[in-house]
Amino acid sequence: AIPAANITGTLPAISGASLTNLPAASGTVKQVAQHLNSTQTTISDGAWHETNTLTMSAPASSSSIYLIWAKVQMTCDNNEYGAYRLTRTDSGGMVVLWQTGNYLLDNSSGGGTIRQQSPMQWYLAAPNALAQTFKLEATNSNGTVQVMEAGADNVMICQEIGAL
Repeated sequence: AIPAANITGTLPAISGASLTNLPAASGTVKQVAQHLNSTQTTISDGAWHETNTLTMSAPASSSSIYLIWAKVQMTCDNNEYGAYRLTRTDSGGMVVLWQTGNYLLDNSSGGGTIRQQSPMQWYLAAPNALAQTFKLEATNSNGTVQVMEAGADNVMICQEIGAL
Protein backbone atom coordinates (compact mmCIF):
# COMPACT_ATOMS: atom_id res chain seq x y z
CA ALA A 1 0.00 0.00 0.00
CA ILE A 2 2.69 2.51 -1.00
CA PRO A 3 1.42 5.49 -3.01
CA ALA A 4 2.89 5.59 -6.54
CA ALA A 5 4.18 9.13 -5.92
CA ASN A 6 6.49 7.73 -3.20
CA ILE A 7 8.21 5.22 -5.55
CA THR A 8 11.39 6.59 -7.10
CA GLY A 9 14.63 5.26 -8.54
CA THR A 10 15.31 2.05 -10.45
CA LEU A 11 12.83 -0.76 -9.85
CA PRO A 12 13.97 -4.38 -9.60
CA ALA A 13 13.35 -6.79 -12.49
CA ILE A 14 10.01 -8.57 -12.17
CA SER A 15 9.55 -12.22 -13.05
CA GLY A 16 6.43 -13.35 -14.91
CA ALA A 17 6.80 -16.92 -13.57
CA SER A 18 3.73 -16.66 -11.34
CA LEU A 19 1.50 -14.99 -13.95
CA THR A 20 -1.37 -17.02 -15.46
CA ASN A 21 -3.15 -17.02 -18.84
CA LEU A 22 -0.04 -16.07 -20.76
CA PRO A 23 0.25 -17.35 -24.35
CA ALA A 24 2.52 -20.32 -24.97
CA ALA A 25 6.12 -19.58 -25.84
CA SER A 26 6.66 -18.90 -29.50
CA GLY A 27 9.15 -20.74 -31.67
CA THR A 28 11.91 -19.54 -33.92
CA VAL A 29 11.79 -19.24 -37.70
CA LYS A 30 13.98 -21.98 -39.21
CA GLN A 31 13.41 -21.30 -42.92
CA VAL A 32 11.27 -19.12 -45.18
CA ALA A 33 10.25 -19.52 -48.83
CA GLN A 34 8.21 -17.12 -50.94
CA HIS A 35 6.81 -17.20 -54.46
CA LEU A 36 5.07 -14.43 -56.39
CA ASN A 37 3.13 -15.23 -59.57
CA SER A 38 1.56 -12.49 -61.70
CA THR A 39 0.85 -14.56 -64.82
CA GLN A 40 -2.86 -14.65 -65.65
CA THR A 41 -4.36 -18.14 -65.86
CA THR A 42 -7.66 -18.77 -67.64
CA ILE A 43 -9.56 -21.87 -66.53
CA SER A 44 -12.58 -23.33 -68.32
CA ASP A 45 -12.20 -27.14 -68.18
CA GLY A 46 -13.29 -27.92 -64.59
CA ALA A 47 -9.85 -29.32 -63.68
CA TRP A 48 -7.55 -28.07 -60.92
CA HIS A 49 -4.74 -25.84 -62.26
CA GLU A 50 -1.59 -24.86 -60.38
CA THR A 51 -1.43 -21.10 -59.89
CA ASN A 52 1.50 -20.91 -57.47
CA THR A 53 4.03 -23.32 -55.96
CA LEU A 54 6.90 -23.31 -53.50
CA THR A 55 9.15 -25.94 -51.97
CA MET A 56 10.49 -26.09 -48.42
CA SER A 57 13.60 -28.06 -47.52
CA ALA A 58 13.27 -30.91 -45.04
CA PRO A 59 12.30 -29.42 -41.67
CA ALA A 60 14.98 -28.73 -39.09
CA SER A 61 12.98 -30.63 -36.47
CA SER A 62 10.08 -33.08 -36.38
CA SER A 63 8.37 -30.76 -33.89
CA SER A 64 8.37 -27.82 -36.34
CA ILE A 65 5.23 -26.53 -38.01
CA TYR A 66 4.72 -24.72 -41.30
CA LEU A 67 2.89 -21.41 -41.38
CA ILE A 68 1.60 -20.71 -44.90
CA TRP A 69 0.25 -17.38 -46.10
CA ALA A 70 -1.49 -16.94 -49.44
CA LYS A 71 -3.14 -14.08 -51.31
CA VAL A 72 -5.15 -14.91 -54.41
CA GLN A 73 -7.46 -13.15 -56.87
CA MET A 74 -10.08 -14.65 -59.17
CA THR A 75 -12.41 -12.96 -61.68
CA CYS A 76 -15.54 -14.34 -63.31
CA ASP A 77 -18.50 -13.20 -65.37
CA ASN A 78 -22.22 -14.03 -65.28
CA ASN A 79 -23.03 -17.65 -64.28
CA GLU A 80 -19.40 -18.57 -63.61
CA TYR A 81 -17.97 -20.16 -60.45
CA GLY A 82 -14.42 -20.59 -59.15
CA ALA A 83 -12.63 -22.21 -56.19
CA TYR A 84 -9.13 -22.55 -54.68
CA ARG A 85 -7.28 -25.19 -52.73
CA LEU A 86 -3.88 -25.58 -51.03
CA THR A 87 -2.07 -28.90 -51.42
CA ARG A 88 1.10 -30.43 -49.99
CA THR A 89 3.18 -33.02 -51.82
CA ASP A 90 6.11 -35.10 -50.62
CA SER A 91 7.34 -38.58 -51.52
CA GLY A 92 4.15 -39.97 -49.93
CA GLY A 93 1.93 -38.22 -52.49
CA MET A 94 -0.39 -35.20 -52.56
CA VAL A 95 -2.72 -34.14 -49.72
CA VAL A 96 -5.35 -31.37 -49.86
CA LEU A 97 -4.72 -29.16 -46.82
CA TRP A 98 -7.41 -26.53 -47.38
CA GLN A 99 -10.14 -25.97 -49.95
CA THR A 100 -12.81 -23.33 -50.33
CA GLY A 101 -16.27 -24.59 -49.45
CA ASN A 102 -18.36 -24.93 -52.61
CA TYR A 103 -17.12 -22.03 -54.71
CA LEU A 104 -15.25 -19.00 -53.44
CA LEU A 105 -16.50 -16.88 -56.32
CA ASP A 106 -20.11 -17.26 -57.47
CA ASN A 107 -21.50 -14.90 -60.10
CA SER A 108 -24.85 -16.67 -60.55
CA SER A 109 -26.90 -13.52 -60.01
CA GLY A 110 -25.67 -11.89 -63.21
CA GLY A 111 -24.73 -8.28 -63.59
CA GLY A 112 -21.34 -8.40 -65.30
CA THR A 113 -17.88 -9.16 -64.00
CA ILE A 114 -17.02 -9.63 -60.35
CA ARG A 115 -13.59 -9.93 -58.76
CA GLN A 116 -12.65 -11.61 -55.50
CA GLN A 117 -9.32 -11.06 -53.81
CA SER A 118 -8.97 -13.23 -50.76
CA PRO A 119 -7.41 -11.96 -47.59
CA MET A 120 -4.23 -13.67 -46.54
CA GLN A 121 -5.08 -17.24 -45.60
CA TRP A 122 -3.04 -19.39 -43.23
CA TYR A 123 -2.68 -23.03 -42.52
CA LEU A 124 -0.53 -24.89 -40.01
CA ALA A 125 0.83 -28.12 -41.40
CA ALA A 126 2.77 -30.60 -39.31
CA PRO A 127 5.79 -31.66 -41.38
CA ASN A 128 7.46 -35.00 -41.55
CA ALA A 129 11.19 -35.41 -42.20
CA LEU A 130 10.81 -34.75 -45.94
CA ALA A 131 10.99 -31.70 -48.17
CA GLN A 132 7.49 -30.36 -48.88
CA THR A 133 6.02 -28.76 -52.00
CA PHE A 134 2.98 -26.54 -51.45
CA LYS A 135 0.68 -25.54 -54.32
CA LEU A 136 -2.20 -23.15 -54.74
CA GLU A 137 -4.61 -24.50 -57.33
CA ALA A 138 -7.78 -23.07 -58.87
CA THR A 139 -10.73 -24.52 -60.76
CA ASN A 140 -14.05 -23.52 -62.27
CA SER A 141 -17.47 -25.16 -62.24
CA ASN A 142 -19.15 -23.24 -65.01
CA GLY A 143 -17.93 -20.83 -67.66
CA THR A 144 -14.44 -19.36 -67.59
CA VAL A 145 -12.59 -17.84 -64.63
CA GLN A 146 -9.38 -15.82 -64.61
CA VAL A 147 -6.80 -16.03 -61.86
CA MET A 148 -4.65 -12.92 -61.31
CA GLU A 149 -6.40 -10.85 -63.93
CA ALA A 150 -5.09 -7.38 -64.79
CA GLY A 151 -1.70 -7.74 -63.13
CA ALA A 152 -2.91 -8.83 -59.69
CA ASP A 153 -0.35 -10.94 -57.86
CA ASN A 154 -0.81 -14.37 -56.33
CA VAL A 155 1.57 -14.69 -53.36
CA MET A 156 2.58 -17.63 -51.17
CA ILE A 157 4.89 -17.42 -48.18
CA CYS A 158 5.82 -20.40 -46.02
CA GLN A 159 7.73 -20.32 -42.73
CA GLU A 160 9.01 -23.28 -40.78
CA ILE A 161 8.54 -22.48 -37.11
CA GLY A 162 10.63 -24.58 -34.75
CA ALA A 163 9.73 -25.26 -31.14
CA LEU A 164 11.76 -23.57 -28.43
